[in-house]
Amino acid sequence: MKQHKIILWVIMIALVLSSFSLLYVGVSEYQLARTHRRASLQSEDSGSPVWSVHVLDVGQGDAIFVELPGDIQMLVDGGVDDTVLSRLSEVMFPWDRSIDYIVITHPHADHINGLIEVLERYDVKNVLIDNVVYDSVPYEILRERIASEGSVVIDPDDIDTLISGEVAVDVIYPSPEIVVDVGDDVNEGSIVLKIYDGTNSILLTGDAGNDVEEQIGSVIGDIDILKVGHHGSTYGTSRAFLDKVSPEVAVISLGEDNDYGHPHTSTLKRLADFGVEVFRTDLQGTVSIDFFGDGYEVGG
Repeated sequence: MKQHKIILWVIMIALVLSSFSLLYVGVSEYQLARTHRRASLQSEDSGSPVWSVHVLDVGQGDAIFVELPGDIQMLVDGGVDDTVLSRLSEVMFPWDRSIDYIVITHPHADHINGLIEVLERYDVKNVLIDNVVYDSVPYEILRERIASEGSVVIDPDDIDTLISGEVAVDVIYPSPEIVVDVGDDVNEGSIVLKIYDGTNSILLTGDAGNDVEEQIGSVIGDIDILKVGHHGSTYGTSRAFLDKVSPEVAVISLGEDNDYGHPHTSTLKRLADFGVEVFRTDLQGTVSIDFFGDGYEVGG
């Protein structure tokens, strides 16, 4: 009987050691894969990106994860539910539980609901959020969660540049110099960010539409990549705007077979007429853009 117990203990110990070994191998492989793509300053010959932007596949909503030099991480919006958590696990180390910046472009549910869970699970250092008045339970919960988190709250009206350095993040809108009659349409109050280095640039537009585009187009100049506003609705991405910013690539974040008819055929036609290559999360899943010293690569 005693011998049987010893044998059982030996088997149990072997199983535990085997499990730890598999876990170690899995994490090591994950770490090697992420290290190869990690957005840290590398020599141009290393083959690693200097910075990366991942338009996460969160269904009908927006969630964009940005990796910048110096291991700075930023999440712009969080989608309509906790899908963002599983998507973040695909682009972050499993033991990483901190995010340097969260940007809340505007308070609609398809952009903020997932952030409630993100703030519960991650240590968030800074939150960029407008002081817009909006009556909704998720938005109220989100504001309470931000307060309890103790994050530094930044008003976009108070700054022009959120992050400076070799790769900069500028707050294009809202701005005291750009006046748009938002009225009750919080989409037109969306925070618009431009991320750029000396060669490459991407514009993140939230759900901003034609009224905002009309005001910011001449301020932005040419860009390489456009995150299309409002999931490709017909109320944005105008011909005049495309003519001013001249993107080479457009990324549309949306859900498959959504109830809103996104992306609208007229928007797709305008992009096609300007020769813009289009990537869509409903067709290709998460769209990742890696930026190098002399260009960029887009993969879905």
